[in-house]
Amino acid sequence: MKEFWGRLGYYPVGIVDVVGHKGGIWFLSANLKFSCKILWAMNQCVTLEIDGGGRRWICSAVYGSPQATNRVELWSHLLDIGLCIQDPWVVVGDFNDILSVHEVKGGNYYSTRSSVFASTLDSCGLFDLTTSGRRFTWFRKIQGNREIAKRLDRACCTAEWRLLFPEAFVEVLSRSHSDHCPLLIRCQGVPSKKGNRPFRFQAAWATHPDYKAIVQKSWNSTDFGIHRKLLGVQEASLEFNSTVFGNIFIKKRELEAYLNYIQRKMEADDDPILKHKEEELRAEYNLVLAQEELL
Repeated sequence: MKEFWGRLGYYPVGIVDVVGHKGGIWFLSANLKFSCKILWAMNQCVTLEIDGGGRRWICSAVYGSPQATNRVELWSHLLDIGLCIQDPWVVVGDFNDILSVHEVKGGNYYSTRSSVFASTLDSCGLFDLTTSGRRFTWFRKIQGNREIAKRLDRACCTAEWRLLFPEAFVEVLSRSHSDHCPLLIRCQGVPSKKGNRPFRFQAAWATHPDYKAIVQKSWNSTDFGIHRKLLGVQEASLEFNSTVFGNIFIKKRELEAYLNYIQRKMEADDDPILKHKEEELRAEYNLVLAQEELL
C-alpha cells in the first residue's frame, strides 16, 4: 500500500492497521514542506499536529466503530484530546453516528446515541464545518430494493480552527466504489455553485418581526446541546427565508411596480384610500431597501 500511495505522490504519516475486515486509518500527506507529528493514535482515531505555512493546528482522522458500544471509547478519547490541546483543532471522518433525525432516510434513528454524540462534540467545543454537496454521505440497498441513507461522515472544528481558516468548507463528493461519499475540506474556499451554497446567516432576517420568535421556538425545541440547537435554528431560518421572508430583490421590484401603479391612479383620483395605500407601500418599500442594504 505504501508503494501504491508513493506512486501517487503521497507518503504516510500516521497509520492504524486494519483488524480483519474492520477499521484501518491511513493519514497521508503530499506536502513535504509541512511537518506532521503523531500525537495520539487508537483503533478509531489518529491525531496529528500539522505545522506549515506559518500555521500550526491539530487534525484528528476518525473511523468510528460500527458497534455503538465500541464508539464509547472513541467519544472518551475525543474528550481527553479536547482537555489536552490548546491549538486549533479539526476532526474529520466516518463517525458512524448521526446528530438528528434529519440525517437519516429510510432507517432507524436512535435519540440516545445521537444525544451522546452531540454532547461529546459540545464538550470538545466542536461544531460542524460548513458543508456543501449531498445531504447524506452513506448509502446502502436493503431488502426490497429499499435504500438507507445517513450522514455518517462529517468534519467538525473548534472556533480557533475556524478563525485560522475562515473560508474553509467541506465538499461532499460523488461516491463510486464505496458506499461512502468522500469528503474534501477546502481550507481556502472556492466559489460555490448556485443551489449548493453553504449556510449563511442573513442579518436582514432580524428586521422581520416574526424572526425572533422563530429562533426562540427552534432553540427551545431540543435539549440535546448547542450543536443540535444550532442545526435546528439553521433549518428553521432556511424555511423562514423560503416561505416568509422571500427574495428581497423580487419583493423590491414588486413593490416598485405596485407603488408606481398606485401613484399613477392618484394622478387622476384623490381617493384617500389610495393615499393611505401609498403610505403603506412607501413604509414597506423603505424597509425592503434597509434589508437590501444589510444584505
